[in-house]
Amino acid sequence: MGFSMVSNKAGFKLLGCVATSALMCSVNANAQSAGDVSGRAQSSVADTSADEGVIVVNAQKRAQNVQDVGITINAFSAATLENAGIKDATQLTQLTPALNLSGSYGGQVLSFAIRGVTQQDFSAQAEGPVAVYLDDGYMALNNSAGVGLFDLDHVEVLKGPQGTLFGRNATGGLVNIVTRKPSDVADGYATISYGSYNEARAEAAVGGPIADGIAFRLAGAVSTNGAYIKNLSPTGGDLGGGHGYALRGHLNFKMSPDATLLLSGYASKSYSSWAPYYVFASTSVADANGIEQNTVEVPGPTGAGSPVTAGGSRQVISNYAQDSGGSNSLKGGTAKLTLNIGPELTLLTDYKDAETRFLIDAEGASSFFNGDTRSRVRNFSQEARLFGRNDGWRWYAGAYYLHINAQVDPNRSPFPAFGSIVDDYNKLITDSYSAFGQIEIDLAPQVTLVAGARVTREIKDFDYRAEVFSSDLTAVPIADLGPARTPYSGHRADWLYNGKAQLEYRPAQGLLFYAGWSRGSKAGNFTSPYAGSTTFPDSALSYKPETLNAYEVGTKADLLGRVIQLDASGFYYDYKNYQSFQFVGLSSLVVNRPAQTYGGELMLNVRPAEGLTMSGGASFTHNNIKDVPVGGVVKDRIAPFTSKWQALASVAYTWNALGGKVTANANGHYTGPFYFSVSNFSTTHVAGYTTLDLRLSWADVGDMWKLSVFGTNVTQEKYRTVGFDLTGLCGCTQVGYGRPRWLGASVTRNF
Repeated sequence: MGFSMVSNKAGFKLLGCVATSALMCSVNANAQSAGDVSGRAQSSVADTSADEGVIVVNAQKRAQNVQDVGITINAFSAATLENAGIKDATQLTQLTPALNLSGSYGGQVLSFAIRGVTQQDFSAQAEGPVAVYLDDGYMALNNSAGVGLFDLDHVEVLKGPQGTLFGRNATGGLVNIVTRKPSDVADGYATISYGSYNEARAEAAVGGPIADGIAFRLAGAVSTNGAYIKNLSPTGGDLGGGHGYALRGHLNFKMSPDATLLLSGYASKSYSSWAPYYVFASTSVADANGIEQNTVEVPGPTGAGSPVTAGGSRQVISNYAQDSGGSNSLKGGTAKLTLNIGPELTLLTDYKDAETRFLIDAEGASSFFNGDTRSRVRNFSQEARLFGRNDGWRWYAGAYYLHINAQVDPNRSPFPAFGSIVDDYNKLITDSYSAFGQIEIDLAPQVTLVAGARVTREIKDFDYRAEVFSSDLTAVPIADLGPARTPYSGHRADWLYNGKAQLEYRPAQGLLFYAGWSRGSKAGNFTSPYAGSTTFPDSALSYKPETLNAYEVGTKADLLGRVIQLDASGFYYDYKNYQSFQFVGLSSLVVNRPAQTYGGELMLNVRPAEGLTMSGGASFTHNNIKDVPVGGVVKDRIAPFTSKWQALASVAYTWNALGGKVTANANGHYTGPFYFSVSNFSTTHVAGYTTLDLRLSWADVGDMWKLSVFGTNVTQEKYRTVGFDLTGLCGCTQVGYGRPRWLGASVTRNF
């Protein structure tokens, strides 16, 4: 596991500049030369091909040339990510059209959103509809977008439902992180870097054979950075700083030509300040009947008396927020046994244990409302799958079991001004059983039919209670005053059905057309009332499964000997029972509504001259959730964290100089306007913004030494990322901002 949230600070993580020549080769994984499905798709761990620009991915549970997979994929090799300075998964949004982040706690809790498929619920028992996998193991924690990245093989972003082969909550797609595995060649590296706000980071890895048929790989990283948000309150601390570490080890046993066992273990922990939130004053706008229609920003102070701090000045006035207290840890292990018994049999056992603590001073300087949430999520999974190939067809079959124990203990909401505390406790036990299969049939030399299905039975048991305590001004509980809400227990048992049917046409080498239907699903769940809220009755706490029927067409083309690489796709999503989360005041609820989304993506990669690469891409996403009730008004709304337009452009040039090679890179990324709440109120609207990253690197002839200087967000763009409308609670809205300009330098030694 990488630095799980070593860098979980406000907003997008812009630790290093992107846009290198490797980025140009793989910024869209749909731009590689096509390979023969049956000839190139070997069942082995994916690797980066020596052929420039060709990435081999595991998008269909076997190694394939990415250009030969009929899925919209953005894949990034280890070289791409290293040269781009990508250190955590949140930065993938800078390289990938139609990929957004949703989140809370000023950006310390982050999840992925793809093409309008998102989940904003911040409680630990709520899983997102965009799955994150680490070395074949599913990550149940909803803060999965904060995964740190180091010593990688590659990362894949798969768009559209992946419910047949991956299954688990891959309604909108998934992010598949593949770390570097042991090899028979001894090698390693060490990197140190220093940057703005006293950021220091070191990472290293070493691996190779230790005995006949046994190889290892060890990797680790440590990181620290100072605060970049000044707290003007004499009783508060500066925000945005943190430190942490991550360790990972692999041990590979080649027991025979037909049997391999890979054992993996990891541990990471990070420490952070309180959530770096800013506030602005807001008020409700009602019609003549007193029904709320909107909330809007107004001049300060807030309704709770707090000064306004939003505006991107990197200064807050927060009496309670401190420079430490937050933490995030993850540990676990994976065992993967691969046997060739005619077909290839894979047995995978995975365990993850995540613990988090996040703190907020929600409304700023006043003592109206604070928050302290402690969670633990443990998940265990077991998968058995078969992959076989015959003349003209290939097939999969398998079974999967997942157990999740998610607990919030407690979610503490102190109200110092009122001398009281509300502690929420909840526990969700999930057991999921599924069987799946998929087949690929070559109907003709140029035409392939892909069909698959998965059936899942998912059982959930949920318990919730809330207690009110008297307290002193330091928010220490004194006496239990009784329940804030009647305890609640719920049980759900859902059947889920996923499927896929697709035709693929390869009229020539390097050219693929595909068209198909896929169905993804996500089980029903329970909403955890916030701070003992009684706004909604018990009957509203359970919500239904959601299903997504997706129709997509696309093409992947390599032209003029791969001088030009062009990829395009279009999609239409028909959502049934979309799980729409809303948080107003201290009330949280998920309602099921129908939704439709359509759009498209385009990527172009050009190599006009030796050493020069140019790349550009864009995405368009139109989303509509029907008849969503908010504030007494029922109308169509747009899913949160869904930008209608996104675009990126990159240029890289490499030339011989100084006894080695110098590479200059520039990468720009535009994110269009979006809302951070399904209410679509004015206070939740985020303006579009553009960031620019620059990087200059030198490597010696043998690629043993590499020196880099970089800057992210070099134009000092001030942009909002996450937030919550608390107008009804404190006459305020809290927002998080992306990181400011960040400069740095690094030195790498390979051996």
